[in-house]
Amino acid sequence: MNGLYYSSYGSDQDQYPHMLKVLEKCKPLNVGVELAIYSRISQRPQHIENLLKVKDEFVSYPTLFHGPFFELEATSEPDSEAAKYMIEAYKTSFELCNIFNAKSIVMHTNQCVFEDKDQAHLQENSRNMILTLGELARQAKVEMTVENVGFNYNHSVLFPEDDFIALIKSLPEDIGCLIDIGHAILNDWDIERVIAKLGSRISAYHIHNNHGDRETHRPLF
Repeated sequence: MNGLYYSSYGSDQDQYPHMLKVLEKCKPLNVGVELAIYSRISQRPQHIENLLKVKDEFVSYPTLFHGPFFELEATSEPDSEAAKYMIEAYKTSFELCNIFNAKSIVMHTNQCVFEDKDQAHLQENSRNMILTLGELARQAKVEMTVENVGFNYNHSVLFPEDDFIALIKSLPEDIGCLIDIGHAILNDWDIERVIAKLGSRISAYHIHNNHGDRETHRPLF
């Protein structure tokens, strides 16, 4: 998965004509695409159907996926309906990876805002979900990576810098991580230190910017 990938989060997710136009302009650089996935209970229930319609248009580009996250919660209690649904959604996501010949997919450790007293328990739930999905990814022959997420400004950083490093090091070697530079900036992470500590466990980066106070993810151009 070496190279540059243009993320659909720079094109409002479903704006495939815009994405294809950018990819065509970047063709001399062999730029690939990172496509978003929304599940059937999301605000875009027709998303996967629409995505499959444009498969042939993306087939000539290297492709990765960003797994669904808005409507999912990796810290859900085991055997809860929410946990079962997340597993179902990622089984579908791994199938999409194979359909699009995508070799990698990234997931979030959590979406939730939490209280300090619950942090350790939620971290354990998240890690167990990562291990469960990691096994399914292994069976599907897809690399799964884990992204640093959450924001200090709303107390949703379940895995702060040291905890995130420890999490990744505790996972099987075939589960990598994706470092989101914008998230790291917002949460005052020492990015050089993180890179030095995790080394080859880092499979990819999300490169975007902000003013240091809020997430922006502004579309390209």
